[in-house]
Amino acid sequence: MSENNRPLILIVDDNTYNIQVLGNILRENGFRTAVAQNGFEALNFLEKKLPDLVLLDIMMPQMDGYEVCERIKKEPDKAEIPVIFISVHTDTSEKVKAFRA
Repeated sequence: MSENNRPLILIVDDNTYNIQVLGNILRENGFRTAVAQNGFEALNFLEKKLPDLVLLDIMMPQMDGYEVCERIKKEPDKAEIPVIFISVHTDTSEKVKAFRA
């Protein structure tokens, strides 16, 4: 499979360690990765390129993952991109909030 045919996953996290770990795992399993360290970078990236999946941290400064997800889902050309939240939260209310976003 050529480089451009491999699925592209956007990792959105403000923690560089998390980005490194996720990126390594994904690349080792044949995925291409892109990185955004905050919500604004993620939205800017999505204006230029549409990934096959977004891995999105919930707890980020300036704009949390919920807001980023809501902005993604409001855009018709981006609404179908799957988003998986990354979180240390175990609270049920936080999980419900993530599914609503």
